[in-house]
This record gives sequence, structure tokens and C-alpha cells, in this order.
Amino acid sequence: APDHEIGASLLPLRACAAGLARIAEARRRDCWREGFSTAEALNDYLRATSGELFSLAGEALGSVETEALRDYGTAAGMAAWLRAAPELSLRGWQPLPESGEGAGALAGAALAGLTAAEKRLRHADRAARVAILPAWQARSVLRRALRTRGAGPLDGSEFARRFGLVRACFRL
Repeated sequence: APDHEIGASLLPLRACAAGLARIAEARRRDCWREGFSTAEALNDYLRATSGELFSLAGEALGSVETEALRDYGTAAGMAAWLRAAPELSLRGWQPLPESGEGAGALAGAALAGLTAAEKRLRHADRAARVAILPAWQARSVLRRALRTRGAGPLDGSEFARRFGLVRACFRL
């Protein structure tokens, strides 16, 4: 066991170490605040970060649905990215692809990916359902971004957020 106060607690995650290293490597580009030239480049980044994280979470929980979780996580990552886009812009980043795909087009593609992943996960093991719980707002954020083309806030009302969380918990 590693000689560290939390080392022993991390031993069960040893199998995920390579995946966590891949996420860290993909996130390295954040240091330089590089924009994305195309929607595909942004999607590749989200697959390597958010998608990989959801896949690893499922694996750590014992799920065998790692590819469906990676696809789900990629779409959920787009929802989080679009929510963060206004703040990223204020901080000098160019969050949307240089090739001109707008928030609405990105949200539409991500929503299609989320729907396809949900179909694959519909009868998945409990571990997979637990792994996707952190993305309980992704569908509503993507729908709002599609409808508003990313203009305006992408969060719903407090009631809608709380009700959505309760509903997501009942699906477990």
C-alpha cells in the first residue's frame, strides 16, 4: 500500500490509473486555452475527458457498459461545455469551434448522441445507472441550448432542477 494517508483508499482504483492519466493528458490543452478548429475536435476533447471519466466511473463501480458510458459522458460533457461557454468567453477563451458550428448545432448533435447512449443503457446494470447520475441535467441543458442556440442561461428553474434530480434518483 502506498505510504500516504489516502493511499490505501486509492488501491481499488489502481486499474483506472491509466485512464485517469489519459484524462490528465487530454486536459493539458486547457493550460494554453487553445480553441477548437472544428466541432469534431471539440467532440474528441470531450470524449477524451468527460467521456473517459464516465467510462472509468462505470468501470470502478463494476459496470461492463463502458463504451455506452463513454458516449453518454461525451454528450454530457457537451452540455457542461455549453453551460460554461459564456464564462469561458469572458475569460478570453474561444469555446465554440472556429469552423462556425454554433451552440445550437453542437447541442443538437450531442442530444442525438445522448439519446442513442440512453437507449443502449436502458437495460444496463445498476453500476452504469449510478455512473450517469452526475449528468442528470444534461438532457434539459442540451434541449435549452438547441432551442435558444446558446443565447441566455441554460439552467432551468430551481424547481425543475430539484425535480429532475429526484426523478433521476428514482431511475436507479
